[in-house]
Amino acid sequence: KADVRVTLPKLEMPVLEVEADGDHRLGPDRAPITIVEFSDFQCPYCQKSVGTLKELRRLYGDRIRLIYPDYPGPNHPYAPQAAIAARCAGDQGKFWEYHDLLFDRQSSNKGWDFGSLSKELGLQQSVFEGCLNSGRFREQITKDLQDGQKLGITSTPTFFLNGRPLVGAQPLANFQSLIDTLLAHQPLS
Repeated sequence: KADVRVTLPKLEMPVLEVEADGDHRLGPDRAPITIVEFSDFQCPYCQKSVGTLKELRRLYGDRIRLIYPDYPGPNHPYAPQAAIAARCAGDQGKFWEYHDLLFDRQSSNKGWDFGSLSKELGLQQSVFEGCLNSGRFREQITKDLQDGQKLGITSTPTFFLNGRPLVGAQPLANFQSLIDTLLAHQPLS
């Protein structure tokens, strides 16, 4: 019948140093919020997050920057080649458009026709095919995987908002809550 209360201190999210060199970016470099999304083109939960991230960009505009390192999982056999294809499209300035097509056309049991997607975007076919066949981005994708493993990533998507982890296909409100808190604590310039 005693009124026992336990008050624990509010836990602070860890802030991790996230490297994302050489990865594709969307938004200004000086944006106060940086969202790094470790993602996999064959992951259905990553596909669900595409719309959420687009809505965040619409709502916050130039206050957020999105960085996309690849994290193709071992259970997604077509994801590594999709990551290479997106980077090859990026060589022609169409990474984000190719990114969107890969997620739009995602199938759980088969891969993509990368050449067909590149034609749809009007990419130079010989350049795209040469890049795709060279596999020259394998080393960068392996580095992204290693960077993610050092951060403790075990599933995709995993997001870091100014170094604070957010794991899984989260609802828009969860992102907004964290972004609004981070923006409220920004120093006045």
